[in-house]
Amino acid sequence: MKNFFKLFGLIALIAVIGISITACGDPAGSIVGSWGNTSQQVWTFNSNGTATFVTPGIDVPTTINFTYSIDGNEITTINTANSYSNTYVFSISGNTLTMTQTKPSAGSPQTYTKQQ
Repeated sequence: MKNFFKLFGLIALIAVIGISITACGDPAGSIVGSWGNTSQQVWTFNSNGTATFVTPGIDVPTTINFTYSIDGNEITTINTANSYSNTYVFSISGNTLTMTQTKPSAGSPQTYTKQQ
């Protein structure tokens, strides 16, 4: 009977670990795609670690190219033209991406919706 309870406990522990890992998700994978806001600004994150940010201009939109890396809930972008970097805390809930700049200076949260 002791062996049964040990085996049952081991199976329960494995199940809890599996559920915990699944619940954490894959933030790096889930950010892949295009995200836009009401100001018509669009971030596009590619699976190969590259990204673009498009913002409306006076006559034409401006596109900035980046590379990015993710560490936990932080994403760091590096402008490919001038190597300028920014770090953001980010979260994804459903089809909403929230990014708050933390480096080089703090910013206010910016919300983007996943584009189809």
